[in-house]
Amino acid sequence: SLEPPESEILKQQPRDPKEPILRKQDLTKICGEAGIISAGALGCYGYGLSRYGIGPQATSMSFLSLTLGQLLHAYHCRSEEHGIFETGALKPNKYLKWAMGGSFALQLVAMFVPGLRSILGIQKLGLFDAAIVGGTATVPLFVNDIMKRRKARRKRLSPPREVIRC
Repeated sequence: SLEPPESEILKQQPRDPKEPILRKQDLTKICGEAGIISAGALGCYGYGLSRYGIGPQATSMSFLSLTLGQLLHAYHCRSEEHGIFETGALKPNKYLKWAMGGSFALQLVAMFVPGLRSILGIQKLGLFDAAIVGGTATVPLFVNDIMKRRKARRKRLSPPREVIRC
């Protein structure tokens, strides 16, 4: 609700008021994006299992990968059309930056404060493990962004739909 409107919002056709809020293609998109983020977290968990075996270290890595992946996904959700790397396509959003910074700081606090860490059942990560977590959380952002750009490109290249009025 605090995202500035995109510059070309008034060029879009209005939504059909009879259309459901969540369409089938929206649910498909949500499931696909969630699947990609989950695959990143599961990949991180698989790495943790292979390195440490079943236990709190592997679980911590997957938990942190999933939560960081979800945080980064907020950047992807800013626009239906524009990717996160398109310069000038989206206006800055200071609220999102503050929310992301605060959420990331809370995630660090959870990992480094011993009492909170024990309540959450997570372990400290070494530098290499933190890099694995960062990578498995970031890759889904890139994959989802590539898929968004491909969809936008197909939409631009397809002929415009003819509007039939009765």
